Parts: sequence; structure tokens; C-alpha cells
Amino acid sequence: MRIVPTIERRPLPGLLATLVLSLCASLGIALALSSPAEAYEVWVMDQSDTAKESGGFLYIYDGAQLAANPSGAKPKVTIDLGGEVNTFCQEATKKAVRRPHMIFFTKDQSHAILSFLSGQVLFMDAATRKPEACLSMGKNVHAAWPSPDQKMAIAANIAEKKFIRIWTDYAAHKFGFDPEKDVLNLGAMEGGEQPDTAPICPITDASGRYAFITLRGGGLFVVDVTETPMKLVATLNNVDVHPAGCGGIQVGNTLYLNSGGGWPIAPLSYDVYAVDLSTLPKSVSAKLITSRDTQFADSHGMAAVGRYLWSADRAGNNIEVIDTLTNLSVNG
Repeated sequence: MRIVPTIERRPLPGLLATLVLSLCASLGIALALSSPAEAYEVWVMDQSDTAKESGGFLYIYDGAQLAANPSGAKPKVTIDLGGEVNTFCQEATKKAVRRPHMIFFTKDQSHAILSFLSGQVLFMDAATRKPEACLSMGKNVHAAWPSPDQKMAIAANIAEKKFIRIWTDYAAHKFGFDPEKDVLNLGAMEGGEQPDTAPICPITDASGRYAFITLRGGGLFVVDVTETPMKLVATLNNVDVHPAGCGGIQVGNTLYLNSGGGWPIAPLSYDVYAVDLSTLPKSVSAKLITSRDTQFADSHGMAAVGRYLWSADRAGNNIEVIDTLTNLSVNG
């Protein structure tokens, strides 16, 4: 069973439904199947409270049924996150879960990682849907991304401007971090070129060695997460990479990142960058390959479909497709 896209519903007027990547999950697009005959599921999160100031829903659909009848398909599994999951997390972290915000899957798709804006990261067995661990990241956690080797997950605490490395052993069901060794205080790194270092959506390259941390105020931090303590090896300023990127994926030897909106500094923004990895760890560079900053657009979410990069515009409600051989848009 292959698990691909997810959807997040926010508690906004009209209950605005937004597509979320399983690899970048704030707002994005569905991933294509590797085989037309391959079975898959669609995991959908609803951020609305299902208990007093807590909860949310997780809906799991049969992918084939949803594709055949999008408006009529019903979830095959519905999980009230204000129930068993909330009890589990309250026992582990001493506070309720609220606003399930992003969801990612491990490379082997054995586990789902849910992040809650209330500050918890939940590790769930994808087959049984049972929670295995719930960890507190502090006041907030925006996203938690699993490394390709499945040895760690990296989390972004926006509220306290912290980047956190979680050690993961899925076979042994062990998850944890050392507050002294596995937490990077990004707030201490603020300056003129990176004026607001709150992390938004960190991802790793294919090797799992380097984490690329997009910043709320613009700029980029590249951190070697295999070192202890973690080591900042390269940076870009807020002119090189605009604010609040949330979306990234590696295609071949190139890492693609975006900058987006949703914050007072950049209510709307749409930029996609190609990041050269060849000079790491000495330096890093990013080339702007497409921008819609003069339009009503917001780059939020990214996926690779073969050699093509799909970039989601959540404000424009469309997907830009980029050929990574040329880094040119094929659909404007």
C-alpha cells in the first residue's frame, strides 16, 4: 500500500480546504503514482477542534475510490485526534494536541509524522494507525521532516526560533532528542542579512547530511545534522532567498526550494529556487528560476513527478510545472 497525498482543512470561514504535500504539507499538490495499478491512500487532516481547545480529524481515503468519485468518496478510516491520540499525547507531554498542521511519511512509508501547532510531534504506525511516540518541541512546531535514512526527523519551532533534531529508530519504536545537543537556537543567529530566523519548513538533501532551513524573514541556513553539536555550514541572505519558504525537494543533483506568503512580511509571494549542492560544505548558492511576485500568488508546496517539478500556488489555486532539465516552466 502506497500512501501519497494529504489534505489539510483549516478552521477558516467557509472551511477552506487546501491540498498538502506529504513531503511539504502546508499547502500543496497530490503526488502521482509510480504505477497506475498501485494501491494508495490519501490522508486528510482537518484542523478544526473536536474537543475543548484540542483535537482535529484525520481522514484516510482509498485512493482509487477518491480518484473515481472525488465528490462522493467517503473516508475508509476517520480518526478523531481529540480522542486516543490526544490522551496519548497528554500523558507524554502534559498538554492537549491542537491544530494538526503538517504530515510527512518515512521513506518506506511505515510511519506518519504529524506536527501540531500546540507543540507536539506525533509518530504513528501508518498501517495500524496507532501512535508510537509523542514528543514536545516547546511552544510550537510547524513541521517535522523525516530524513531519507530514517535515522532522524528535523523539526521547526517557529515560536521559539529553534531547530530540533529528533533521533528515530522505527524498528525499536524509540524516539527522542537531547535538549542540550539536539536543539539549535536560531534566534541567536539573527542579523542584518537574516533579520528573522524563525524556521518555517526544513528539509534535507538526499544524503540526509544537510538540512536546509527556510526562514520567516528570508534567507537560508544550511546545517550539517550529522555533526554533534549540529553545525551551521552555509548561509544565504534575504535577498538571495525571500521570506517564508515552505516547499522543497531534490531532483537529481539539484535541490529546489521556494519562498511563500502567509506572514506580515510577505502576505503573498511566489519564488522557486534551484540550489547548487556541489560546493557544500564550503558554500551554497541559489538561482531564481521562476517568480510570480507581481501576481496574486503564493508558492506553498512542491513535489517531484519524474523529471518535472510541481510547484503549488495556493493563492492562484493552480500548479506550475517546471522541467528540471531546463528549469523552465512548461505551463506558464
